[in-house]
Amino acid sequence: MTDNAAPSPETGTPFGPATLCPECIADAALAHGDKRSREYRAGLVDVLKFKLQGEAIRCPYRAGTAQFDAYFAGNDRGFSAWRNLAQQGGAHHG
Repeated sequence: MTDNAAPSPETGTPFGPATLCPECIADAALAHGDKRSREYRAGLVDVLKFKLQGEAIRCPYRAGTAQFDAYFAGNDRGFSAWRNLAQQGGAHHG
């Protein structure tokens, strides 16, 4: 690990500043375990965009749909991944 690298949010592998992009963090978080839907991943990425770039979180799905539920489950995972990254010293934004 380099001086600027921190473990990934869930895998513990090196995660440097160049990889602190929402999509990279999501890919690392979803690299293991059950496959997730596009809606779930979108929710995860949107939270990370909020934390890293200040972008507002806007759910594109109608309440009461499976897509809505998956999106917000992904939001929960995104906040969890962000907390894990912050505890490991890799989160310096938001």
